[in-house]
Amino acid sequence: MYSEKNTFKMVLNLNCLFLREASIRSFQVKISDKIIVDNCEIQYKDITVSDVKFLILSKEGTNYSPVNVNLWKVDRDSVNKNDKLLETFSTENDIKEKLGGELMQPRFSLSKYFNENSFKDEESKFAIHIIVQLLTTTAGPSQQGVTQLYPFKTKEEVLRKAESQWMRWKEELVKKIELEKYRVTNHIYAESINASRIPAIDNKPSFILHSLPDFDNNDYDGYLHKEMLSALFNKVMNSNYLFLMGTSGSGKTRSLFELLCRTFGIYLSLSAGKGVGNLGSRDMDILSRN
Repeated sequence: MYSEKNTFKMVLNLNCLFLREASIRSFQVKISDKIIVDNCEIQYKDITVSDVKFLILSKEGTNYSPVNVNLWKVDRDSVNKNDKLLETFSTENDIKEKLGGELMQPRFSLSKYFNENSFKDEESKFAIHIIVQLLTTTAGPSQQGVTQLYPFKTKEEVLRKAESQWMRWKEELVKKIELEKYRVTNHIYAESINASRIPAIDNKPSFILHSLPDFDNNDYDGYLHKEMLSALFNKVMNSNYLFLMGTSGSGKTRSLFELLCRTFGIYLSLSAGKGVGNLGSRDMDILSRN
């Protein structure tokens, strides 16, 4: 540990950041011409990466063993480029591939990675130099020796990390998809259908609010009549109980779906699975067969 009586000349200043943290939470580890590790005075030329681990853990007051800490020398430009995403990075691949990380070997001299001439320009002096990766070793017999990232400590940290992960992958997960619109020409309600901007997939509409005409059953309109829906709506609103009865396929479920859609603006497309049929949407079954 440091002693208040010891005053040494600073040689270089290392800016460090724990993995999965934002750059604003970086901290400095000052390397002087002499340091104290395990009550031993070490000259600058003899300082190893393992000694730097000790300084970091002592400064942060953590109980981690240096054995469970990896230090990564990172590329300044890569870190700056990904500054807003730093707290979303959580794996060694992230460090190596996105931050240009080089694992610092504990037994090697610090001068192999940094020296007093490493930060001559201002930009290098204030950049993040080291990513600190804390590791734990699982105790289970089937996983003994497997290293894992340290767990989250608080609920707030979990929420913050979840949000940052979303921001990281948002552009990949959310893509602007514009479905083509279903349009008809030879239909009694062509103008109304086209104005509805019904989405189409493979030139087929996917909806329940607007039916297709079923010529096999002499249904040339393809709509559930508004008068019937109005009457049904009035019965629903003015009755404590409503019993809707009819034979299989007569449109009981479909009528209620239509009522919901027209009354509350709900868009539904219920599928029971490929080849099984679509619940309350017979027009989709007709399309799939034809």
